[in-house]
Amino acid sequence: SQHYFIQSNLSRIDMVIDDDFVPTISIGPLFGSDKDAKMGVAQQIDKVCRESGFFYISDHGVDLNELFKTSMDFLKTIKDEEKQRIAIAAWNPSNTKQIRNGFQPATPHKPVEMFCYLNPEFSEQHPAIVEGLPGHEVNVWPDEKDHPGFKEYCEEYYRKMVKVTTALLKGFSLALGLEEDALGDHFKQADTLSSAVFIRYPEMEDYPNIIIAEDGTELGALYCSMITYQATILEKLHLY
Repeated sequence: SQHYFIQSNLSRIDMVIDDDFVPTISIGPLFGSDKDAKMGVAQQIDKVCRESGFFYISDHGVDLNELFKTSMDFLKTIKDEEKQRIAIAAWNPSNTKQIRNGFQPATPHKPVEMFCYLNPEFSEQHPAIVEGLPGHEVNVWPDEKDHPGFKEYCEEYYRKMVKVTTALLKGFSLALGLEEDALGDHFKQADTLSSAVFIRYPEMEDYPNIIIAEDGTELGALYCSMITYQATILEKLHLY
């Protein structure tokens, strides 16, 4: 599983970026052929992983403003009946083949809703699907007439993130003193089990008051406010 913070120029993301602790590394050279430039990125990765252990990436080729708009438009407009139709099996037992991919609604005890999808290469004819291997599923999608272009966008976004992952693996390989494709040889678009998840924390008026101050004051509303503020950040910092 690969998880990355991808830095955008969105102002609210800038509020949580601290380059002194979590530096930003430009990975643009990892997509090219300049060996010295790629080694320079690898050296930065090596240094950061020995210090803070975390880093943001830039020059990755992903339009995060478009990503945010597309994902939020979908999550804010999908109808309840559609959520149920494409829900994972835990929420809709009739969807027996949807253990990972599909919609997961928010609840008062878990105020987050999400839509997860898997490798778009997994068709009904894919060898892993035919064999019934665990973790491999054919994606389900919302109705095209209600969400035109959503499926196509998601599949293209997934493929872009495969390219980002492949580039980063080159950086890690070089940082470890290996050939640049040493790790990437084990990560292939045709069969990766990586998933993409769109997450939203909707405001929930009936969220339970679970925090009590020393004087007995209920702080549930404050807690929800904190959740909502964090959501504003998390909705723009996608981890995949």
